[in-house]
Amino acid sequence: MSLYDIHEGADPLKKEATMEVKGNKLLVT
Repeated sequence: MSLYDIHEGADPLKKEATMEVKGNKLLVT
């Protein structure tokens, strides 16, 4: 999860991709 936070600050566009990954991970988990 920490990596996701870093990506968000690194690239705002990546934030969208991060959200998608987060949602998928939640479903998988």
